[in-house]
Amino acid sequence: MFHPVSPQGITLIHEFLTAFAPLQYETISIPRVLIFDYARLLLSLRSQSERRISSGDLDLIPFSGMQTALNGAYPEPIKNGGLIRVDGPLNAIPSKFRYICRRGNVFTEAEVPATIRSKINSKLQTILTNHINHPIFGDPVFRTWIDQKINDVLGKLYGTKQRMEKLKPGCVAFQGNHYILMERVICEVARACRVASVAYHPVSLMGTSESVFIYKSLPMLSYRFAAWGREFQEWMREFGVSQEQVIPVGCPRFDQLPLPVVAPHTIHGRLQVSSKYVLLVDQQCPKRQPVFKMIWEAIRDEPDFVLVVKIHPHHEKIINEYRRWSENDPRIRYVPPLEVPLYELLQEAFTVVTYFSTVGIEAAYYRKPVITPVFSGSRPSYVFYERGGSIPVSDSKEMKDILKRLTLDQNYVKQVLSAQRNYLEQVTIPDGDALNRFYELLVQIAT
Repeated sequence: MFHPVSPQGITLIHEFLTAFAPLQYETISIPRVLIFDYARLLLSLRSQSERRISSGDLDLIPFSGMQTALNGAYPEPIKNGGLIRVDGPLNAIPSKFRYICRRGNVFTEAEVPATIRSKINSKLQTILTNHINHPIFGDPVFRTWIDQKINDVLGKLYGTKQRMEKLKPGCVAFQGNHYILMERVICEVARACRVASVAYHPVSLMGTSESVFIYKSLPMLSYRFAAWGREFQEWMREFGVSQEQVIPVGCPRFDQLPLPVVAPHTIHGRLQVSSKYVLLVDQQCPKRQPVFKMIWEAIRDEPDFVLVVKIHPHHEKIINEYRRWSENDPRIRYVPPLEVPLYELLQEAFTVVTYFSTVGIEAAYYRKPVITPVFSGSRPSYVFYERGGSIPVSDSKEMKDILKRLTLDQNYVKQVLSAQRNYLEQVTIPDGDALNRFYELLVQIAT
């Protein structure tokens, strides 16, 4: 079945960029701003996409050619001496960088002059007329979609370019979720203004499925990408992103880990447990119930263990579902989002279970073995176990065996923690200095 995150999908997106290339606001490519929206549209136009691919007149673009085909070369920025503008979670600027860095987003929206809008709409109608028989571009769903999208994005491009020209920043930095329209608008406007744009690694890991990760993060539209570590840099190279475009700086979110120790009796007292506990970090995913049942079936008859479920933020009502799945067993403790901090729970956990979450990385700072459920028939969402970051288990029996081995075999525990530490040094730079390194990179790029 066709999927937009495939060589076929990349090829169709490239065709879209080529066919609609005349749609520009000044030198800003409107279709490039829309490539992720177009990928979403292709999901609802599968039969049309399959017909276009089956025509046989398209040369498929491999994953390794994605960056070149969909983004091309970012023009070398001009160093204009302007201030660096930083938006998003990393805008807590260290004092030594405040002379040149400022919080703030250059993104905004403004009313587009009628002459500009009319000129672009005229070009659009010409392109649509020339592609009336195209399986995708001739489809009424596509035609309605592109008309609405262009009308929506024009005001954002126009307003952001005006603001960019007024501020004249030396560099703009933002959390690198390129699938969000605002970030794509910033990238394209910065590119047109010859300003360096720096995306930094989102707070989540590459750990949703590979196809979803590509869909959300590639191609790389910014001038540079501040990544957590070497693993992400290597990953991006597979899609044609050059090594110098992705700079490992570490993850500032982890700079303070591990936090100062809290007295164990305090944590156990708050949880009302006296024995070892397995910590399940709840996540919003279709595998919620199977993950829970796998763990609970493994430890239900083991008196040495208690299960602690840390509920995902904004999902407190899911506790009722967990109670139903476990028949309200009293040996399970449910921790609402704000009741006990995650890092305190990590400190005293015997082991941590996560299907996909950065808590798997955070647990490594606390030297806690991590277990990743793996279900038959599909690749696990959190793939970091392949490099030693966690222990994969496929059913409750394997889970029970692993818990027993972690309890009785200290040599095995040492092997697990050693592999975990090695992985941590691949995925990030765990020296506590990531935030400084991030801002040093911005200053280097801007000056």
